Amino acid sequence: MKSKHFTTVLGILLLWLLGVGANGATRVPANRLALLSHGMNADNIVNNSYVANYTPDDMAQLKAMGITYIRIPIDPSWIIVNAPVENRRALSDAARAAIGVARLDAAVSQFVQSGFAVMLVIQPQPKLRDKRAYQQERVITRAVSLIAKRYAPLYTPDQLFFETLNEPRLDPAVWNTYAPQLVALIRQAAPAHTIIVPPALADNPELFPNLTPLADQNIVYTMHIYQPWGITSQGAGVMPQPNYRFPRPPASPDPLEWTTGRLSAFMHKGIDWAAANNVPLIMNEFGATSVADPASRMNWVNFVRQTAEANHIGWAWWSQTGRLYGLRPRGGAWDAALVQALGNTPTGR
Repeated sequence: MKSKHFTTVLGILLLWLLGVGANGATRVPANRLALLSHGMNADNIVNNSYVANYTPDDMAQLKAMGITYIRIPIDPSWIIVNAPVENRRALSDAARAAIGVARLDAAVSQFVQSGFAVMLVIQPQPKLRDKRAYQQERVITRAVSLIAKRYAPLYTPDQLFFETLNEPRLDPAVWNTYAPQLVALIRQAAPAHTIIVPPALADNPELFPNLTPLADQNIVYTMHIYQPWGITSQGAGVMPQPNYRFPRPPASPDPLEWTTGRLSAFMHKGIDWAAANNVPLIMNEFGATSVADPASRMNWVNFVRQTAEANHIGWAWWSQTGRLYGLRPRGGAWDAALVQALGNTPTGR
């Protein structure tokens, strides 16, 4: 009996052969789309005060679940000098950057040697995002340039993906100008690597109509799914709501609870945009905190994953070690329900 992972990869291959690329809108190789089928965000390597360590047992567990790639968000202050450091007055110095680059070198090597593809993405922290657009761009451009020049010569296009920027907090018109500049910058060092491009702001699929597809044909577009906030963000910007449910029961008086139809329509803002433009799409972040009602959280996880896979959209969970979102929070015990939901034979299949 074929695994669900095999079925998903086969669907992605068929999408390439039968649809995507038919009119020349994309030239992303089919095997790379397959590599982006099931991912995990390694969130605490060079973007947080908590430093995550990944053991051989971690690698084996992720492999057993069918995880194919690891996405590494990078705080610029950990890899370049003179970047804003969160919760500090001083800018980053050479010592901090050296430590961060060494961490990143080790992590990329570890994941690739363990058989995962790796996606690198600059993730500006709030202190940098609060700067004016031109100030953000100067820091981001230096950071993107560094990772492209440093890692493209070391890893093949089947081992490494570059993402332009995580959740660009820029006006869509500004992003339509800046995104092609970042792609061109990456291309100088990585002419054959596949590049990931989101819409502006929070990678919200509703923003895709504002995004101009790039001329570069070796591009995969991405969205993040964190709606409804009442499930995904409790304890992380949203107060705990023990009675918030997903999907919304028919007799519920709470208009903030979402039905499956509403969530499906939200996700299809991105899915339909990609289909209309004949370009590949992934969902390289989706996640819900452990504070939410457990049954509703699992209903949400299963529904989002199933909707993505039914539309041949690769995904990546946020996150591996996060306190509230973690598959293995802070390196402690594995979340058994999440392991099941995100594994090769998820709940409800």
